[in-house]
Amino acid sequence: MNRLKIIVAALCITFLTGVANLSFAEEQKTTYLVVGYKAWFNTWTTPVGHFAPQGGANFTQIQSDSVVASIPSVALKISDFLISSSYMISPTYTFTAYTDTINISGTPFTSKSTTTAERKELDVNVGYYVAPSLAITLGYKTVDQDYHTKESGTGLVSTSSDSTTKYKGPTIGVAGSAQIGGGFGIYGNGAYGQMKATYTGVSREDDAIYASSELGLTYRPANWINLSLAYKIQTIDTDDGTPAYSGQNAVTDTTKGYILGANLIF
Repeated sequence: MNRLKIIVAALCITFLTGVANLSFAEEQKTTYLVVGYKAWFNTWTTPVGHFAPQGGANFTQIQSDSVVASIPSVALKISDFLISSSYMISPTYTFTAYTDTINISGTPFTSKSTTTAERKELDVNVGYYVAPSLAITLGYKTVDQDYHTKESGTGLVSTSSDSTTKYKGPTIGVAGSAQIGGGFGIYGNGAYGQMKATYTGVSREDDAIYASSELGLTYRPANWINLSLAYKIQTIDTDDGTPAYSGQNAVTDTTKGYILGANLIF
């Protein structure tokens, strides 16, 4: 399934402004500045590793409540060339609490873990329009995930910890768009990248595959503005290098949900 998602993303890949690409394609001007904002109503599923007393080391997937992340962006098109950037800022995600059984001196205790997290994502891209409505991009992406975890349980001392996971690496993308009529259009974009993952207090780097895709509708009520409604899914598959988790390389981090956007076109 992960390979299928990557293939789909690679066939429909881009960064940022699929909507801005549509805006660029509609006019005969050669230079544009587009300032945009997207509100991403999303949920985040992330893996946490722990050591079950009998099952060995394993990962548990935990899912957050729904939040609205803000994604301001800016793009500049000069002739057939594109330069663009966006920065995602999230509020605090609260994940579903989970329990685990731990043995202390042969006595089993039930530990409850509650996790919250925040994240920031930076995209920087350069692109080229191979056709009026088709752009190919090369870029660089960083993802910072800051976790805060509290552990408690009857007979156990309550503890809390903070950790950060950082992803970074190059990306490749394409974006396509088409007009429907009456100011409406459709667009699709996606992204693919080979990234490196680093962790707080850990010297190793893990390999990770980043993929995202976005498909939606646009509406342009006037020449200077473009609105959009779409669905976006983003995955990061990490090959965890910890010896205890050997063979468990499908550690998938998934963020998905509806995304609303608006672009001002100058």
